[in-house]
Amino acid sequence: MKLALAPLIYCWSKTKVMDFYQAMANTDIATFYIGEQVCRRRRLMKNVDYLQLAKMLTDQGKRVVLTSLALIESDKDFGLVEELAQLSQQQGLELELQANDLGSAALFREQGLKFHVGCAINCYNLASLKQLVDWGMVSYQPPVELAQEELVVLMRQAEEAGIRDQFELQVHAWGYLPLAYSARCFTARQARLTKDSCNTICQKDSNGKLCQTQDGQPLLRLNGIQTQSAHNQNLFADIPSLVALGADSLAISPNQALVPEKVAQMQQAIIEEQNLALGANDCNGYWYGKAGMATL
Repeated sequence: MKLALAPLIYCWSKTKVMDFYQAMANTDIATFYIGEQVCRRRRLMKNVDYLQLAKMLTDQGKRVVLTSLALIESDKDFGLVEELAQLSQQQGLELELQANDLGSAALFREQGLKFHVGCAINCYNLASLKQLVDWGMVSYQPPVELAQEELVVLMRQAEEAGIRDQFELQVHAWGYLPLAYSARCFTARQARLTKDSCNTICQKDSNGKLCQTQDGQPLLRLNGIQTQSAHNQNLFADIPSLVALGADSLAISPNQALVPEKVAQMQQAIIEEQNLALGANDCNGYWYGKAGMATL
Protein backbone atom coordinates (compact mmCIF):
# COMPACT_ATOMS: atom_id res chain seq x y z
CA MET A 1 0.00 0.00 0.00
CA LYS A 2 1.10 3.53 -0.78
CA LEU A 3 0.11 6.88 0.68
CA ALA A 4 -1.92 9.38 -1.34
CA LEU A 5 -2.52 12.98 -0.32
CA ALA A 6 -6.17 13.85 -0.92
CA PRO A 7 -7.11 17.31 -2.26
CA LEU A 8 -6.77 20.26 0.10
CA ILE A 9 -10.40 21.09 0.89
CA TYR A 10 -9.85 24.29 2.88
CA CYS A 11 -9.30 27.81 1.61
CA TRP A 12 -5.68 28.55 2.53
CA SER A 13 -3.53 31.40 1.26
CA LYS A 14 -1.27 30.72 -1.70
CA THR A 15 1.82 30.99 0.50
CA LYS A 16 0.44 28.52 3.03
CA VAL A 17 -0.57 26.09 0.27
CA MET A 18 2.85 26.17 -1.38
CA ASP A 19 4.67 25.77 1.94
CA PHE A 20 2.45 22.83 2.88
CA TYR A 21 3.03 20.95 -0.38
CA GLN A 22 6.75 21.66 -0.28
CA ALA A 23 6.88 20.00 3.14
CA MET A 24 4.74 17.06 1.99
CA ALA A 25 6.89 16.58 -1.13
CA ASN A 26 9.74 15.56 1.16
CA THR A 27 7.72 12.67 2.63
CA ASP A 28 6.97 9.17 1.30
CA ILE A 29 3.58 10.22 -0.12
CA ALA A 30 3.46 8.76 -3.64
CA THR A 31 0.39 10.45 -5.14
CA PHE A 32 -0.76 14.05 -4.78
CA TYR A 33 -4.28 15.23 -5.64
CA ILE A 34 -4.22 18.99 -6.21
CA GLY A 35 -6.82 21.57 -7.22
CA GLU A 36 -10.12 22.97 -5.96
CA GLN A 37 -12.77 20.41 -5.02
CA VAL A 38 -15.23 22.40 -2.90
CA CYS A 39 -16.03 25.81 -4.44
CA ARG A 40 -15.12 27.61 -7.67
CA ARG A 41 -15.20 30.96 -5.84
CA ARG A 42 -12.02 30.03 -4.04
CA ARG A 43 -9.49 31.53 -6.41
CA LEU A 44 -6.52 32.27 -4.15
CA MET A 45 -4.75 29.58 -6.18
CA LYS A 46 -4.91 30.06 -9.96
CA ASN A 47 -4.36 27.47 -12.69
CA VAL A 48 -0.84 28.78 -13.25
CA ASP A 49 -0.13 28.19 -9.55
CA TYR A 50 -1.37 24.61 -9.74
CA LEU A 51 0.81 24.00 -12.79
CA GLN A 52 3.80 25.36 -10.89
CA LEU A 53 2.91 23.09 -7.98
CA ALA A 54 2.48 20.10 -10.30
CA LYS A 55 5.89 20.69 -11.86
CA MET A 56 7.53 20.87 -8.44
CA LEU A 57 5.92 17.58 -7.43
CA THR A 58 6.60 15.71 -10.68
CA ASP A 59 10.23 16.87 -10.57
CA GLN A 60 10.46 15.04 -7.24
CA GLY A 61 9.05 11.85 -8.74
CA LYS A 62 5.50 12.24 -7.43
CA ARG A 63 2.35 11.15 -9.22
CA VAL A 64 0.08 14.19 -9.66
CA VAL A 65 -3.69 14.11 -10.16
CA LEU A 66 -5.77 17.23 -10.87
CA THR A 67 -9.03 17.11 -8.92
CA SER A 68 -12.40 18.57 -9.96
CA LEU A 69 -15.42 20.08 -8.20
CA ALA A 70 -17.65 17.73 -6.22
CA LEU A 71 -20.81 19.74 -6.91
CA ILE A 72 -21.36 21.12 -10.40
CA GLU A 73 -24.25 23.60 -10.44
CA SER A 74 -23.70 25.82 -13.46
CA ASP A 75 -22.04 26.26 -16.83
CA LYS A 76 -19.24 28.14 -15.05
CA ASP A 77 -18.59 25.12 -12.84
CA PHE A 78 -18.56 22.84 -15.86
CA GLY A 79 -16.23 25.25 -17.62
CA LEU A 80 -13.70 24.76 -14.82
CA VAL A 81 -13.82 21.01 -15.43
CA GLU A 82 -13.17 21.58 -19.13
CA GLU A 83 -10.19 23.79 -18.23
CA LEU A 84 -8.95 21.01 -15.98
CA ALA A 85 -9.05 18.51 -18.84
CA GLN A 86 -6.98 20.91 -20.95
CA LEU A 87 -4.48 21.46 -18.13
CA SER A 88 -3.91 17.72 -17.84
CA GLN A 89 -2.61 17.72 -21.40
CA GLN A 90 0.12 20.28 -20.72
CA GLN A 91 3.24 19.30 -22.63
CA GLY A 92 6.02 18.00 -20.42
CA LEU A 93 3.77 17.20 -17.44
CA GLU A 94 2.24 13.77 -16.88
CA LEU A 95 -0.93 14.80 -15.06
CA GLU A 96 -3.97 12.65 -14.33
CA LEU A 97 -7.56 13.63 -13.52
CA GLN A 98 -9.99 12.94 -10.68
CA ALA A 99 -13.76 13.06 -11.17
CA ASN A 100 -15.90 13.90 -8.14
CA ASP A 101 -19.15 14.28 -10.06
CA LEU A 102 -20.65 12.11 -12.81
CA GLY A 103 -20.74 15.11 -15.13
CA SER A 104 -16.96 15.36 -14.88
CA ALA A 105 -16.60 11.62 -15.44
CA ALA A 106 -18.77 11.87 -18.57
CA LEU A 107 -16.69 14.77 -19.92
CA PHE A 108 -13.43 12.91 -19.37
CA ARG A 109 -14.92 9.87 -21.08
CA GLU A 110 -15.99 11.93 -24.11
CA GLN A 111 -12.44 13.26 -24.43
CA GLY A 112 -10.92 9.79 -24.10
CA LEU A 113 -9.20 10.64 -20.81
CA LYS A 114 -8.60 8.14 -18.02
CA PHE A 115 -9.66 9.32 -14.57
CA HIS A 116 -9.74 8.60 -10.84
CA VAL A 117 -13.10 8.42 -9.05
CA GLY A 118 -13.37 10.26 -5.73
CA CYS A 119 -15.54 9.31 -2.78
CA ALA A 120 -18.12 12.01 -3.65
CA ILE A 121 -19.39 9.81 -6.51
CA ASN A 122 -22.01 7.38 -5.22
CA CYS A 123 -20.61 4.10 -6.50
CA TYR A 124 -21.80 1.32 -4.20
CA ASN A 125 -22.27 -1.74 -6.40
CA LEU A 126 -20.81 -3.85 -9.19
CA ALA A 127 -23.03 -2.40 -11.92
CA SER A 128 -21.77 1.11 -11.14
CA LEU A 129 -18.17 -0.11 -10.99
CA LYS A 130 -18.50 -1.76 -14.40
CA GLN A 131 -19.96 1.41 -15.90
CA LEU A 132 -17.16 3.59 -14.55
CA VAL A 133 -14.48 1.14 -15.70
CA ASP A 134 -16.04 1.22 -19.18
CA TRP A 135 -15.85 5.02 -19.07
CA GLY A 136 -12.14 4.98 -18.22
CA MET A 137 -11.85 4.78 -14.42
CA VAL A 138 -8.38 3.75 -13.26
CA SER A 139 -8.74 4.39 -9.51
CA TYR A 140 -11.77 3.99 -7.22
CA GLN A 141 -12.24 5.59 -3.82
CA PRO A 142 -15.47 4.25 -2.28
CA PRO A 143 -17.93 6.52 -0.47
CA VAL A 144 -16.69 7.00 3.09
CA GLU A 145 -19.73 5.32 4.67
CA LEU A 146 -19.12 2.02 2.86
CA ALA A 147 -18.08 -0.48 5.53
CA GLN A 148 -15.12 -2.85 5.32
CA GLU A 149 -17.34 -5.94 5.03
CA GLU A 150 -19.33 -4.37 2.18
CA LEU A 151 -16.12 -3.44 0.38
CA VAL A 152 -14.77 -6.97 0.70
CA VAL A 153 -17.92 -8.28 -1.01
CA LEU A 154 -17.77 -5.62 -3.74
CA MET A 155 -14.10 -6.32 -4.51
CA ARG A 156 -14.80 -10.06 -4.65
CA GLN A 157 -17.61 -9.40 -7.13
CA ALA A 158 -15.26 -7.22 -9.19
CA GLU A 159 -12.72 -10.05 -9.20
CA GLU A 160 -15.33 -12.55 -10.37
CA ALA A 161 -16.45 -10.13 -13.08
CA GLY A 162 -12.87 -9.84 -14.34
CA ILE A 163 -12.51 -6.08 -13.75
CA ARG A 164 -10.65 -5.87 -10.42
CA ASP A 165 -7.26 -5.58 -12.14
CA GLN A 166 -8.47 -2.61 -14.19
CA PHE A 167 -8.55 -0.12 -11.31
CA GLU A 168 -6.73 0.74 -8.11
CA LEU A 169 -8.60 0.67 -4.82
CA GLN A 170 -8.03 3.71 -2.63
CA VAL A 171 -9.49 4.06 0.88
CA HIS A 172 -10.03 7.32 2.78
CA ALA A 173 -7.88 6.37 5.76
CA TRP A 174 -7.21 9.60 7.64
CA GLY A 175 -8.82 13.02 7.94
CA TYR A 176 -12.19 14.65 8.46
CA LEU A 177 -14.88 12.79 6.55
CA PRO A 178 -16.60 14.59 3.65
CA LEU A 179 -20.28 13.88 4.34
CA ALA A 180 -22.36 16.10 2.06
CA TYR A 181 -22.41 19.08 -0.32
CA SER A 182 -25.10 21.75 -0.54
CA ALA A 183 -26.09 24.46 -3.01
CA ARG A 184 -26.03 26.84 -0.02
CA CYS A 185 -22.79 28.05 1.54
CA PHE A 186 -23.04 27.59 5.29
CA THR A 187 -19.95 29.70 5.99
CA ALA A 188 -21.23 32.71 4.01
CA ARG A 189 -24.72 32.44 5.49
CA GLN A 190 -23.36 32.34 9.03
CA ALA A 191 -21.53 35.61 8.28
CA ARG A 192 -24.74 37.08 6.76
CA LEU A 193 -23.21 37.17 3.29
CA THR A 194 -24.59 35.86 0.01
CA LYS A 195 -22.88 33.00 -1.75
CA ASP A 196 -22.01 35.18 -4.76
CA SER A 197 -20.64 38.01 -2.59
CA CYS A 198 -18.92 35.94 0.06
CA ASN A 199 -15.53 37.70 0.02
CA THR A 200 -14.06 34.20 0.37
CA ILE A 201 -14.93 34.37 4.07
CA CYS A 202 -14.08 30.67 4.42
CA GLN A 203 -10.37 31.51 4.40
CA LYS A 204 -10.83 32.59 8.03
CA ASP A 205 -11.65 28.97 8.96
CA SER A 206 -8.47 27.15 7.96
CA ASN A 207 -9.72 23.90 9.51
CA GLY A 208 -13.44 24.35 8.92
CA LYS A 209 -16.00 25.66 11.42
CA LEU A 210 -16.78 23.25 14.26
CA CYS A 211 -20.46 22.76 15.15
CA GLN A 212 -21.46 21.31 18.51
CA THR A 213 -24.60 19.87 20.06
CA GLN A 214 -26.48 21.86 22.72
CA ASP A 215 -24.54 20.01 25.41
CA GLY A 216 -21.21 20.96 23.85
CA GLN A 217 -20.33 17.73 22.03
CA PRO A 218 -18.56 17.94 18.63
CA LEU A 219 -21.04 17.06 15.87
CA LEU A 220 -20.08 18.42 12.44
CA ARG A 221 -17.54 20.66 10.74
CA LEU A 222 -18.74 23.18 8.15
CA ASN A 223 -16.49 24.08 5.23
CA GLY A 224 -18.26 26.35 2.79
CA ILE A 225 -20.80 24.20 0.93
CA GLN A 226 -19.30 21.03 2.39
CA THR A 227 -20.34 19.28 5.60
CA GLN A 228 -17.64 17.23 7.31
CA SER A 229 -17.35 15.04 10.36
CA ALA A 230 -16.24 16.77 13.56
CA HIS A 231 -14.03 13.78 14.32
CA ASN A 232 -10.97 12.72 12.36
CA GLN A 233 -11.28 9.31 10.71
CA ASN A 234 -8.24 7.14 11.45
CA LEU A 235 -8.02 3.70 9.83
CA PHE A 236 -4.32 3.39 10.61
CA ALA A 237 -5.52 1.79 13.83
CA ASP A 238 -6.52 -1.28 11.75
CA ILE A 239 -3.80 -1.81 9.15
CA PRO A 240 -4.42 -5.61 8.85
CA SER A 241 -7.98 -5.05 7.60
CA LEU A 242 -6.71 -2.71 4.87
CA VAL A 243 -4.07 -5.25 3.84
CA ALA A 244 -6.67 -8.04 3.76
CA LEU A 245 -8.97 -5.88 1.62
CA GLY A 246 -6.23 -5.43 -0.95
CA ALA A 247 -6.21 -1.63 -0.83
CA ASP A 248 -3.65 -0.20 -3.24
CA SER A 249 -3.38 3.19 -1.57
CA LEU A 250 -4.54 5.03 1.53
CA ALA A 251 -5.79 8.59 1.16
CA ILE A 252 -4.93 11.10 3.87
CA SER A 253 -6.82 14.39 3.88
CA PRO A 254 -4.90 17.61 4.59
CA ASN A 255 -5.76 19.58 7.72
CA GLN A 256 -3.90 21.55 10.37
CA ALA A 257 -2.81 18.38 12.19
CA LEU A 258 -1.11 16.79 9.17
CA VAL A 259 2.65 17.35 9.41
CA PRO A 260 5.61 15.42 7.90
CA GLU A 261 6.25 13.65 11.20
CA LYS A 262 2.69 12.29 11.18
CA VAL A 263 3.11 11.07 7.60
CA ALA A 264 6.33 9.28 8.59
CA GLN A 265 4.43 7.44 11.34
CA MET A 266 1.77 6.37 8.84
CA GLN A 267 4.36 5.12 6.36
CA GLN A 268 6.12 3.14 9.08
CA ALA A 269 2.82 1.59 10.16
CA ILE A 270 2.24 0.40 6.58
CA ILE A 271 5.73 -1.04 6.23
CA GLU A 272 5.60 -2.89 9.53
CA GLU A 273 1.84 -3.66 9.30
CA GLN A 274 1.51 -2.27 12.81
CA ASN A 275 -1.47 -0.28 14.04
CA LEU A 276 -1.28 3.32 15.21
CA ALA A 277 -3.15 4.31 18.36
CA LEU A 278 -6.41 6.20 17.99
CA GLY A 279 -6.28 9.83 19.12
CA ALA A 280 -8.81 11.55 21.38
CA ASN A 281 -10.62 13.13 18.41
CA ASP A 282 -10.39 10.10 16.09
CA CYS A 283 -13.25 7.95 14.81
CA ASN A 284 -13.62 4.78 12.70
CA GLY A 285 -17.27 3.79 13.04
CA TYR A 286 -18.17 3.69 9.35
CA TRP A 287 -15.39 1.17 8.70
CA TYR A 288 -17.16 -1.28 11.00
CA GLY A 289 -20.69 -0.56 9.83
CA LYS A 290 -21.53 1.63 12.82
CA ALA A 291 -22.23 5.33 13.32
CA GLY A 292 -19.43 7.27 11.66
CA MET A 293 -18.51 9.21 14.81
CA ALA A 294 -18.05 6.01 16.84
CA THR A 295 -14.64 4.79 17.97
CA LEU A 296 -14.16 1.01 18.04
